[in-house]
Amino acid sequence: MENVLIIGNGFDLGLGLQTQYKHFVNSEYWPLKERPLERMLEDNLFNYIWKFTEDNRDNLGEVKWIDLEELFLNYALKKSQEEVTPYFKEIANYDREILYIIKEAFKSYILNVVTHQITKRCASPININSEIIESIIHNDTFTKVYSFNYTGTDSIIEFLYGGRHNVSHLHGVVYTMTDQIILGINDDVKVPKEYWFLKKSHQDGFRSHDMNDDLFQANEIIFYGLSFGPADFVYFKRFLKETVKNHKSGMPKKRVNIFTLDESSRVSIMENIVEFGIPMSDIYSCINFVFYKTGEYGYTQQAMEDIRNFILHMQRGTKA
Repeated sequence: MENVLIIGNGFDLGLGLQTQYKHFVNSEYWPLKERPLERMLEDNLFNYIWKFTEDNRDNLGEVKWIDLEELFLNYALKKSQEEVTPYFKEIANYDREILYIIKEAFKSYILNVVTHQITKRCASPININSEIIESIIHNDTFTKVYSFNYTGTDSIIEFLYGGRHNVSHLHGVVYTMTDQIILGINDDVKVPKEYWFLKKSHQDGFRSHDMNDDLFQANEIIFYGLSFGPADFVYFKRFLKETVKNHKSGMPKKRVNIFTLDESSRVSIMENIVEFGIPMSDIYSCINFVFYKTGEYGYTQQAMEDIRNFILHMQRGTKA
């Protein structure tokens, strides 16, 4: 049985990589530092994001938090309330250029900042995140790997843990500036066709994948560092709903392991699942759903026991 590992940004953050949007926005590579004077009164994507960053800075002038895809979503919903005029189309074309500029700058940030951090990480002491990941990588049953990250997850795994895995990067991966990345909103959002360029499936580089089929076929699944926010949950909605719907009494349950930071992030994941119409009581009744809180390791006895038991579980499952 080929089990499935799904990797989110928490994987990179656990390795000490600065891959959050706020890291990018607070770097020298962020392209929207100052509004162009000739367009500063327009209702366009540049000004929408610029205003958000200015309103969310700390005392040192750095942006405290930002989710670019959430901003794209809110902006697109706002534009959907406007009348489509020649001026509307002109703004949409300008916004398309802004999206391109942001994506190009983000690729440059990953190549010039994050890639160097990966090299430095090799000389860092082993921490619990490394131990967990190593136990998964060396478990030969997890042969299907999907990543939501733009960093080269396959290269990181091989570089740090010596394991070769064929990783499917759902949103693209950055090895050179010619690579394409997916950064945008989901298909279920109703926006004017002038803004379909914001939809992930309409962007150059979007590819088909077998993740849903692999999830249904696997006995065990690991989500590592994924927030289950609206932008990503759409990928798993069908799997969770159908697994709950089709489960019968006496059937073996799939084991789903979710690695998250702490209690707050655990609660947030559950809230996101419930908001998509799946009660947690149904999840627990039909799936062996287990949370592991990596940020509480060393602080709470329960987190330490849970994670150590998981590592032993991985080691027992490794083929001789």
